[in-house]
Amino acid sequence: FPVTIIRHGWGSKIKQSAANKNIFIAGSFSKFEGLHLIGRGSGGTTFATTNCGIYADLVGNFSVQNCFIEKFEGSGIEVRRCHDFRIVNNFFFANVWSTFGGGVPGASTADILLYSASANSSRILIEGNHCLSNNSQGIFVDALGGNADVVVSNNICITLDPATCTEAGTWTEVAMPTNPSALYRRHGIVVSYTNNTVGGPRCVVNSNLCRNTLWTGIYKEGVSQAPVVISDNVCSNNGYGLDIVTGK
Repeated sequence: FPVTIIRHGWGSKIKQSAANKNIFIAGSFSKFEGLHLIGRGSGGTTFATTNCGIYADLVGNFSVQNCFIEKFEGSGIEVRRCHDFRIVNNFFFANVWSTFGGGVPGASTADILLYSASANSSRILIEGNHCLSNNSQGIFVDALGGNADVVVSNNICITLDPATCTEAGTWTEVAMPTNPSALYRRHGIVVSYTNNTVGGPRCVVNSNLCRNTLWTGIYKEGVSQAPVVISDNVCSNNGYGLDIVTGK
């Protein structure tokens, strides 16, 4: 059902009550603004979907904006099979690279995760977010296929040391490449990651800044045949020297 929750930023703290319980599950026409969502940091026993700040599935016409989202073992925001939504001007930090109860690394978790095999996942805007966690990806669009018409623009994806991301902290980067063992983030932005040769989103990725990863700044998987435009991005200090990669 539709709900609007508007609060006043950093001081508006809402904490995950227990492992495997998302703080919010979005309904169609919902709006989340100015929230500070805080996860447990560890302790989940299932993969991703029940340890998120905001989770949405099979809904549409919702928005998340101007929120602070930290310490989630799944993703900060995870969206599956949804349409017509906006994730704009949020800060993500200290969301964790974790191993769940079965010891499986959270390799597909992200600050913002779109995961869908449904062709009706369309008209999506991801803009102006700070994705600063030391987790697997900053922004992960389309893990299976079907998301269509996605704009990913003006986002900052830089890996910060979680210990510094406090109100009185220095908010500094993980030392890379001098300390790669402390760096878990693999990619800044991933698009069209799919096993479906005709699936994947029609996607525009422009004017993003991606830095300080183990692997790539921007990664476009090679199987998808959907059109993707990657332009005017700034990528630097990414492991293996691979700033922008298209194809396997």
